[in-house]
Amino acid sequence: IYTTAYTLPFFLTILNFLYRYWATKSPVKILLFSSKYFIGSLLTFGLIAGIAWYMTAFFVCSGDVNEPGTIALRDALREQTNLTIYDGWIVMDHWRNDTFQLKPFLVIIYADIVMSFTFVTASALAVMTFHHIHVNSMVSEWQRKVQRTVLIALCAQTFVPLLCVYIPYTNNLNTPFLRIRGIVGMERHTASLISCFPLWDAIVITLLMRDYREGFMSMFCASTQVKSAVSSQMNSVSVPSIANSQLEPTVI
Repeated sequence: IYTTAYTLPFFLTILNFLYRYWATKSPVKILLFSSKYFIGSLLTFGLIAGIAWYMTAFFVCSGDVNEPGTIALRDALREQTNLTIYDGWIVMDHWRNDTFQLKPFLVIIYADIVMSFTFVTASALAVMTFHHIHVNSMVSEWQRKVQRTVLIALCAQTFVPLLCVYIPYTNNLNTPFLRIRGIVGMERHTASLISCFPLWDAIVITLLMRDYREGFMSMFCASTQVKSAVSSQMNSVSVPSIANSQLEPTVI
């Protein structure tokens, strides 16, 4: 199930750029995002992709408790973190006894195809969107500027899954097969990077879009104004009461 969740950033990357492309090329098609059939098709496609990831990890990869690859990984984890985990391993032993293993290689091929397809598709949609923004003569210069700003923000937002998902995936899946070290320490921080993906995604889009920034800042400014108003009202009420208490005689 944890591996199945990796489908989300790949799926959202294409979906975001598809929406931007239709917004510039054919705005009428944006109405499809309100169609139940279209939403159902998207959910079905995402579900199929997630099931494919799950089936690949569960049936193609190994990870039994007594397998040589699992034992080697368990011992390496114990040396690094002093933890012993027996169950739940997903192991790809590419060169067992210096012999090429076909199943782990198929997993790499499948994963690389999925990542390459999503990245190339998103890049192609971004290029076509930039093209239609510049050649579209039916919109004003202000609308063109707004569309360009949103697309640039979306491209910058895509850097987050690239850093937190694509690069760790490529490093961790391919370097063991190639018998190279890869990015030092990346395998230790992959889970943290993937977990940070939704948070950094929201932070980046908030910083890049002025409307989001202003809305975010207005939450704190409004809170400060409310506190100031309440404080001023309390002071205006308390000052006369103190003055009256000083003028009135005290009975003992």
